[in-house]
Amino acid sequence: MQRNFADLARCLALWTPAVFCLIPLYTAGMIVGLFSKNRGLRLINIWNRLFLALFQVEVRIDAQRTQPLPARKALFVLLNQTSLLEAHVMMLPLPLQSVIVNIEYALIPLIGWSHWIFGWVIVRQWPQQAIRTMHRAQSFLEKDGSIWMSIEGRRSVDGELSPYKKGPVILAIQSQAEIVPFFIHGCRECLPYGEWRIRPGLVRIKFLESISTQGLMYDDRNKVLRQLRLLAEREMDSEALAVAK
Repeated sequence: MQRNFADLARCLALWTPAVFCLIPLYTAGMIVGLFSKNRGLRLINIWNRLFLALFQVEVRIDAQRTQPLPARKALFVLLNQTSLLEAHVMMLPLPLQSVIVNIEYALIPLIGWSHWIFGWVIVRQWPQQAIRTMHRAQSFLEKDGSIWMSIEGRRSVDGELSPYKKGPVILAIQSQAEIVPFFIHGCRECLPYGEWRIRPGLVRIKFLESISTQGLMYDDRNKVLRQLRLLAEREMDSEALAVAK
């Protein structure tokens, strides 16, 4: 009981300065973002770094790649979505110019609202709007832009992989963009689904080898989807073995 109370008191004490800094930095970031996305994102990333430091969440990059991360015409695909913390963690290392999120996240005050300015929001209840969003994203990628999005489209309640959506794969194939799959370890342990108390911990972002879509056609979508799913399953298996040891 005493430990739970201490954890609660600690979390409340940390949320106070986090929210105090959130309002001016996110507000300023969104206003500046209307004129310069890069400058606006820098302001918001100041808060992200402060937020993670306050709660003692350490972020490490584990790039198991033979090539550096691409800076243009790349679709960064998150293979596992387990926590709201991932949105803040991913903004630190990725050379991104835009993000695609769903309406549930975009409605979170300030944090979610910023995505209306810095990214595109897919409203799952309105299919026609989602189609228009994907067309805009395709045009953006074709012009050497970079985007990140989750292939699951929602957070997993139990940490297991949810069914994969074909949209990201189709988007990459139609724009002939490079797919950069990545897997995040540790976010769920720091901030589980349905909780607001953030625990100190280590988050590892593992960037896997890119998948080229050059020459691929729409009919190749299921093959690429299976390839991404296999990568995620292998990553989960290797993590489970590491924990067991």
